[in-house]
Amino acid sequence: IGVVLPLSGPLARVSEDVLRGVLLAANAFPADPAETSGLRVLVRDSGGNPQRAADAVRELGQRGDVSAVVGPLTKEEVEAAGAAAQEVGLPLLSLTRHESVARDRAEVIRFGLTRRMEVEVLADHAVGQLGLTRFAILYPKDEYGREFESLLATI
Repeated sequence: IGVVLPLSGPLARVSEDVLRGVLLAANAFPADPAETSGLRVLVRDSGGNPQRAADAVRELGQRGDVSAVVGPLTKEEVEAAGAAAQEVGLPLLSLTRHESVARDRAEVIRFGLTRRMEVEVLADHAVGQLGLTRFAILYPKDEYGREFESLLATI
């Protein structure tokens, strides 16, 4: 499996966490070496650059031993990588929350939840599973926090 993430640049810290998750899911470091999944993970750094992301997907697709690529993170990188994935016929498992990146590209599968989806899941769990009917909202006073507050207020 290929992984294309901005491991350098402003999103490096987030990308490292994503990479750890991919490696954990791939059972890359089992406690017992006999329990390895046999899955190889090939990692490429996009540096947050759409062209580098596309080039990495092309390179991974041309190897012949890569079944799919996980990443990248940003909308711009996914759009460029999606076009490259289409060229080489390789599924791209996108982690972005932007819904538009998967439109018109059968090779792009978007796994990132939109903020609205996250709020709906949270509210459904709170009301449906926990039986809560009253809520208090604590949120950071930034764009992310205000959007969540606004979305929660409409549910």
